[in-house]
Amino acid sequence: DGDNVVDANVKINNTPLLYDEYLGYAGYIDASTAGAEMELEVTHNGTLIAGGKTCVPSNPTITNIDSGDVHQRNTNLQVQWNSVDYATAIEVSATSTTGDDDYSSGFLEPTTSTHTIPATWFDLSSSWDVIAECTITVNAINGISTDNENIIGSDSLEVGYNLEGASGLFISINGDETTIYVPLDN
Repeated sequence: DGDNVVDANVKINNTPLLYDEYLGYAGYIDASTAGAEMELEVTHNGTLIAGGKTCVPSNPTITNIDSGDVHQRNTNLQVQWNSVDYATAIEVSATSTTGDDDYSSGFLEPTTSTHTIPATWFDLSSSWDVIAECTITVNAINGISTDNENIIGSDSLEVGYNLEGASGLFISINGDETTIYVPLDN
């Protein structure tokens, strides 16, 4: 009927997640061990209504960019990271303090360990800043693949992905990020 279910029993690896009116069901789960299996169980009024499993991917540590590095405006940026285990997809993203559009590589094959953010994304400008702060992120994802990346953010999920008994998706993400600076030369 479109109402949020606020009284379900939601557990990941038998750890209960409490309902928060802003976050939904949330809590801290120690997922620090790469390869660890995460199992979701959702019950409501004593009936199992959803369940799924995912695996924690290893951390895709960025290897060629240090936090604080300066990158020139309107030039490509190659991002490299160590190979990861247990990933079904990789995503590289970038944001800036200038308010320009965010960048996403889309889902890359899990064996990928390098991606180039095009120079066109670094065509940044600002009326009030002389330097842009950009955050570069690499995420390793388990539970969704390059074939079905369009379901992320979809409001019309009709089936479960990596999830049985409900629509939606159950994924595990591990990531690394670094901050670079881009002189704007306005």
